[in-house]
Amino acid sequence: MRKRRFAIPFVVALVAAMVASGGTAAADPEHDDGVGDGGQQSQQGQHGPPTGHLAGSSSNVTLVGRVDVSGAVGVDRPGHIADVASHRNHAYLAARRLNTNPCGTGGFYTVDMTNPASPTEVSFTAFPAGTYPGEGMHVIEVNTPAFKGDVLVTNNEQCQAAGKGGISLYDVTDPTAITALAVGFGDLVP
Repeated sequence: MRKRRFAIPFVVALVAAMVASGGTAAADPEHDDGVGDGGQQSQQGQHGPPTGHLAGSSSNVTLVGRVDVSGAVGVDRPGHIADVASHRNHAYLAARRLNTNPCGTGGFYTVDMTNPASPTEVSFTAFPAGTYPGEGMHVIEVNTPAFKGDVLVTNNEQCQAAGKGGISLYDVTDPTAITALAVGFGDLVP
């Protein structure tokens, strides 16, 4: 039987390990990620000018399947999905929910990829108001005396003063019954 108790020392150890390995993406207040401008990316883009990056390509890539997630914006307003993490037969899509307003509900979609030709949306897990995940989602397998299972680690970005920064941890051992373990951990602003 899996223990559901969650210990703060585990969170501290996990955060320390991730920071040491560079495993999380931190919010950078110096860049314009487009959240404050009605969802329109600045001319400079989120990651600076287009020079110095690898060119995108679809060479040697075959589309196997696709899924339209509920509430996602169309191609006319890109930037809704910020990142994706996959583990076993599920994908977790970081969503900014910009279609509701510039600071709409953020969170992540869970998608079942058991049949790659026909992936299906399982759920949407909402973040606290004024908060959305950005780049840097990862699923890790944890086996400690306090917890055994799969943990989705996300960074939190704030789009209004009431938002939560830091990181959040979710138990995704059963992707149909996701449980928040820690939300906004490391955010020093109450």
